[in-house]
Amino acid sequence: DSKIARQQLKLAEDEIILVNTGRIGLQKDPILLVQSFISFMNKNDLNARLVIIGDGELRNEIETIVKNANMNSSVMITGKLDRTTINLWLNAADLYVYTSHANGFPISLAESAICGVPIVTTDVTGVHDLVVNDYSGCLVKNRNPDDIAFAIEKALNNKNKYSKNILGISKDFHPGTILERLKGALNLLN
Repeated sequence: DSKIARQQLKLAEDEIILVNTGRIGLQKDPILLVQSFISFMNKNDLNARLVIIGDGELRNEIETIVKNANMNSSVMITGKLDRTTINLWLNAADLYVYTSHANGFPISLAESAICGVPIVTTDVTGVHDLVVNDYSGCLVKNRNPDDIAFAIEKALNNKNKYSKNILGISKDFHPGTILERLKGALNLLN
């Protein structure tokens, strides 16, 4: 429940929380993530925070970009967290933002979908099973911070609809459902 998660994390109820989890490395393109959030904040006068959960070789560069943009109070890099705390952040989130260059099947998107968190993502391989554009989130074709910022705004404006829809889609990605599919696939091989 979002309200309980926000209480446990000591977050204001009216604060907009955008979350990203994973390695802070080249493949995930955290620079585009932060530039997109900065663009979003420059266009909107909102109480919003980007929470980046993870660590990696680009962390120092991300911290420098955040500092130079005077966004230290709006961007939080947590470092590595335990599963329980990650789940709290996902449950507290208004939106999950994913700017990766490519991926097979991003588990982080399934985790956020199971929590009913709409997703804004670059249009890369592996995201289309969960993110249906303007249904369960937003797919952004251009790797442009302003385009992603616009998608963030659109997703926040449609949060209730997207949240309900992504929760429905996520039922196909529950661990029990995936296990049953694997069993069925293995039985076909016999």
